[in-house]
Amino acid sequence: MAGKAFKRRTERDPVWFSLPGKDDEEVRFDCHQTLPGGMILDLVAILDGDSNTKEVKDAITAIFSSAIVGEEKYALFEAMTNDPDLEIDLGMMMEVASYLAEQYTAERPTGAPSGATSSRTSPGDDSVDGALPAPSTYSRSELTAATT
Repeated sequence: MAGKAFKRRTERDPVWFSLPGKDDEEVRFDCHQTLPGGMILDLVAILDGDSNTKEVKDAITAIFSSAIVGEEKYALFEAMTNDPDLEIDLGMMMEVASYLAEQYTAERPTGAPSGATSSRTSPGDDSVDGALPAPSTYSRSELTAATT
């Protein structure tokens, strides 16, 4: 019987974001390296379905509260996003949510990317400069009946 053992990734780049605080000082929020997979799947299901605004808000709030490290930092995040003087609008919050979703659903490298292993490809024959290359096609010859 075939099988495969899956292991947790232990080396990941840190996840964090910052928001503008009073006098435009940046306030950094460190985040956990991972979030429970089920939480992300629930959010995707809610956003794909016919969910109401409260369900979407609850799911996004759960992502923020699970991502941000420390209860006091999450309380600060909530206070900042509800402070009209800081002007952290819905657009900025959606940018943060989008960034977090990208970080938690994408394969994040743990170091500098390796160099390219293949050489650059040729742009093509100079005689067709400016023309789009024609796609390759595959055709079969028609079988003909043998004649006697």
